[in-house]
Amino acid sequence: MCSRMLELFSRTPTDLFMAEMFRDAMLHRISDLKQAVDVRLTPRFVPDDVRHGEAIGAALAFMVDAGIGLTEAFDKDLAVEVVKNDDLVVLYRISLLTSTGLAVRLHLFPDSSETYIHNHRSNCMSVCLFGGYEHTIWAVDSSASGSTFGEQLRNGDGTLTEEVMRPGEVAPVSTYSHEAGHCYYLSQQSLHTASIGVSEHAIDLDGIKCGTLTIFCKDSTHGTTRVVVPHYLDEQHRSASQFVPPVVKSSSESAVSDPSERKRVLSAMEACLRSAARSIRDRRTTRASPS
Repeated sequence: MCSRMLELFSRTPTDLFMAEMFRDAMLHRISDLKQAVDVRLTPRFVPDDVRHGEAIGAALAFMVDAGIGLTEAFDKDLAVEVVKNDDLVVLYRISLLTSTGLAVRLHLFPDSSETYIHNHRSNCMSVCLFGGYEHTIWAVDSSASGSTFGEQLRNGDGTLTEEVMRPGEVAPVSTYSHEAGHCYYLSQQSLHTASIGVSEHAIDLDGIKCGTLTIFCKDSTHGTTRVVVPHYLDEQHRSASQFVPPVVKSSSESAVSDPSERKRVLSAMEACLRSAARSIRDRRTTRASPS
């Protein structure tokens, strides 16, 4: 508490003004995105909406770098959630906005984590602020003979249904690096994975190695989340995907109840955002410099 009070009193009027300006800009950008979605005949994301996500992420990074923390900007009791696959942490997340038609979250991925092959029930987009991961798009070829794959559905609480065998072959379509400054749009039908390696730039705060931080936005379309498990991957596919996606028996989503863990996660997110702010300034300076 004392250190927090000293931090507040040490801010200059200029610091406070800039931090408040960035917070207002972030909230305005979120409002812009919501309005863009709401006025459409079918309220859903389109690929061009990633520009709003980029603006939200930049304003959030500048706000934290200027001195306003996440709990100060949103809620002192801001909930931190953890998503686990088979008791392994895949990501931590906080909600910046949850409303009719739109959700905006901050996702923190620990190093050496990876997701199973899945889609999202809503159209979504991701903006990488810090670190990065290998992003792979997958497809199911139902006409392939002699191959099968397992399919599970994800329940509302994050748990998975029993696996059902389907005919067809699951194969990677494209793979690329989702790095700081990059963004992508993903339709609700698209199957994908994220594989987070060990980053030399990871921030280690009290045992949490923070390799990647992203802004994740989703619209209000409601589909079904599928989890697919390929039961056959030939060497060509292994080479293209560069990793064999994990087979997951269980998945869960829950609030982080330990106050110290919650504090460490929020501190890690803020450290990543401060680093992101510096990187964004550097990229803008580079683009503005004459060649």
